[in-house]
Amino acid sequence: VTMSMDIHGGWTNASIIAVFFGAFWWLFFVTWLVSKRYLSCWDTFKIWEKADWSSRLNSTVHATLISVGVVYCAVTQKWNANYEVDGEASPWLTICFCFSVAYFLYDLLVLLIWQIPSWTLFCVHHCVALYPYCNALFSNDCQRGIFVLNCFLLVELSTIPLNAQAHLEQLGMQDSVWHRAAFGTTYFLWIIVRVILPAFLMWVVYSRIILKPDMPMCLVPAVICAHIIAVFCWFVFLFVWTPELIRLLRTTNQGPCAIIDDPEQELNVSVDEEAPLLNLSMRASFGEPQLFPLLHKLENKITENGHFPESRSQTYPPYHALEGKESGSTTSSTRLASC
Repeated sequence: VTMSMDIHGGWTNASIIAVFFGAFWWLFFVTWLVSKRYLSCWDTFKIWEKADWSSRLNSTVHATLISVGVVYCAVTQKWNANYEVDGEASPWLTICFCFSVAYFLYDLLVLLIWQIPSWTLFCVHHCVALYPYCNALFSNDCQRGIFVLNCFLLVELSTIPLNAQAHLEQLGMQDSVWHRAAFGTTYFLWIIVRVILPAFLMWVVYSRIILKPDMPMCLVPAVICAHIIAVFCWFVFLFVWTPELIRLLRTTNQGPCAIIDDPEQELNVSVDEEAPLLNLSMRASFGEPQLFPLLHKLENKITENGHFPESRSQTYPPYHALEGKESGSTTSSTRLASC
């Protein structure tokens, strides 16, 4: 199997990567400029939020096109019993690999420049993901595991609804039906392409590569990378998405007034005497069913001694929308109103 073939083939692959790399950056800045022109809440975003918003369109484009591409390659390419290329490798395999390498390099730079939250973790993730594909594209001696590399790219399919989630959250719509639908779709696709698929591909790695006596040593780093990516997918499913699903189900089952059922659970919230008790921000954050019991409790607290207590900190039942809010930060409700 030859994908890079010779030095000229290596330069061809590098040229393809460079073209895709430039295209991703072009789309990034176009998205930035169009959003700045037409998104009314754009100025409320922090600089890293603007970069995150703009980069997610590229992420969605990459995920959509690469998912179609790898399915096409998996179906049309001839594979032997060991899940290796049988005969000549399709040029579409090379194009798909170059496309993803260009995307990972572009996104790596976005993370380094704008330092989006958890950027160090995702930089490591991108470097681990990059190595096996660069190895396949530029090394004539390590043309093994092409089927695994091709199918592993299908994990990107789950990022399409995940990006929709992120956009809705940036618009202040994290409590909407659309956000829950996007989360449900992400969770379902994650099970298929980031839990079951990696498990199958790791079986292929062990049964067709690692346990074979002729496995070249140059494949060892790529095999290690495959383990890291698979474990990362499983870890996120078990310790990020599943707890979030449980939390959403509990919230849904409690009903709109369940938030005030437990008076023992309280959360400190800053109160400003000069601010009106009832405003659009509170209405959008809490909703009618929760708002008025909270205001009633606030009035009782204020009037029990005829004035505000010495402490400016009042106690209220916990509410998810208040967690992590910082003084002076733009709330999701005002962002939603401005958008």
